[in-house]
Amino acid sequence: MRNQKRKSPAIDATDHTILITCDKCEWRELHDDRNAAWYALARHLKTGHDDPYAAKSAARNIYRNHHE
Repeated sequence: MRNQKRKSPAIDATDHTILITCDKCEWRELHDDRNAAWYALARHLKTGHDDPYAAKSAARNIYRNHHE
């Protein structure tokens, strides 16, 4: 288990749109802002997959996005 890579949500950005996809299902959504995309994913994970840590994960991803 130590050498396995953790699957993570994908974010694909162009100059005008951001496509966020769920790593657990086929859900995807377009946004014009990275933060909005991460928040949408958090909402999806919390409601669609009963993930209580979704908001914390989204906040961590937003922080990483701004500090890379």
